[in-house]
Amino acid sequence: SGKYGLFVPQNALLHFGQMETVFTVADGKARLRIVRSGIKDGDMVEILAGLAQGETVVTTNNRQLVDGQIVQVLP
Repeated sequence: SGKYGLFVPQNALLHFGQMETVFTVADGKARLRIVRSGIKDGDMVEILAGLAQGETVVTTNNRQLVDGQIVQVLP
């Protein structure tokens, strides 16, 4: 469907008031990242700012995470 932007699953996007965030994984730790979302396409949402192509985002159990928490990436 012509997806040229950066899209992540909607369940990766967390809302705290007006703030939108995702958790990324770097060096085995969860990192909270403030992002700006764009259009929604099915169960995916475009990320306009705050995330780079190729970064790993957390899509499950992310509501219980805290920044810097050790996580394990499952295939």
